[in-house]
Amino acid sequence: MTADRSRPMDLPLVTMFGGFALTGLVTVLLGPALPGMSERWHIADSQAGLLFAAQFFGTTLTSIVTPWRVRLSLVAGYALVAAGMATLAFAGYAVAIAAFALLGMGLGLSLTATNLLVGSTDADRRGRLLTRANFFWAVGAVVCPPLIGLAERLQQMRPLLLFLAVMLAFVSVRLLPLLRMKEAEPNVSADAEQHQTGKQAEPPIYFFLIFAVILFLYVGTENSIGGWITEYSHRFLGIPAARASLAALTFWLMLVASRGIASELLRKVSEAAILLPATMLAAAGTLLLLLRHGTAVVFVAVAVAGLGCGPVFPLLTSRLFARSGSSRHVGWVFAACGCGGAILPWTMGLVSTGTGSLRTAFAVPLAALAMILLFILSGSRHGRAASET
Repeated sequence: MTADRSRPMDLPLVTMFGGFALTGLVTVLLGPALPGMSERWHIADSQAGLLFAAQFFGTTLTSIVTPWRVRLSLVAGYALVAAGMATLAFAGYAVAIAAFALLGMGLGLSLTATNLLVGSTDADRRGRLLTRANFFWAVGAVVCPPLIGLAERLQQMRPLLLFLAVMLAFVSVRLLPLLRMKEAEPNVSADAEQHQTGKQAEPPIYFFLIFAVILFLYVGTENSIGGWITEYSHRFLGIPAARASLAALTFWLMLVASRGIASELLRKVSEAAILLPATMLAAAGTLLLLLRHGTAVVFVAVAVAGLGCGPVFPLLTSRLFARSGSSRHVGWVFAACGCGGAILPWTMGLVSTGTGSLRTAFAVPLAALAMILLFILSGSRHGRAASET
């Protein structure tokens, strides 16, 4: 079976990228909203961590099945996210767990399907298009903190959530024509098709396992920093809950800026030339958050972490698609992303409750970034050794 590779002109990129921006907003919504929710519902960090876990375990479940029906998953995913937002608008803590699980299921479908469709484009455009798609996701993430902060100050959170639900439902309807297009048969590497007319075996299973671990660690790191930094600023810097979202805004703003820069740099430099320095920068910013310091240093640390995190996910997924194409194994690799997004922020909540220090809990994403660096350095050494033989 041959994969029906997508071309950029075949896809409704304006709607897909616009929808991706909305998913970025929804994905990070819990972080900026957490201080207000914690005060209203009187919940501990360990209970707040369950909300992260519910969302990203939902993402894990649906990411696995997405490669089997990519376009249907895209349309259904936005519908589920819309339903989750509408439910959250009327939720208390117990119902919010179910609402975030529903959101996560929809995000697992829509995010994975978008990455699969964009990742199956021509090899020479794949890295730039994936970086651009994730740039729009990050734009939504940037808009989220000030929007949530404004809604909290005006006490208009419910109308905001219902408005977002309507917008997401609109995207789902706009993508319905995709269902009339033939589904790809995702079994063969896209790059292999470009060079051969026959079938080519997929990469060995350990290849997918390695990427599953790396993406588990990265998505968990991104969601840990972006998810907890608002509460961190509120608690340790004494910033009011409605304004503490400025720290999350700084993180996502630098993340989106670095993805935009990386998208242009990739015209001139290789993906490898960006990936390693970016990961090191993210680790340096996270390390700063573990140290005692004032407001200015916190915002510098958050900015550095965001700047480093920006290019990492799209460059890793570009490497994944370069070898695997549209393999169905990609589904459980993206499921590992959702699992990391659930487990690492939840672990931070448990560490914070156990040690009595949210600052100490930032050792969790720092350890994850250190492991990613080890994988990248190991892969670079193996690549050089292979090229010399």
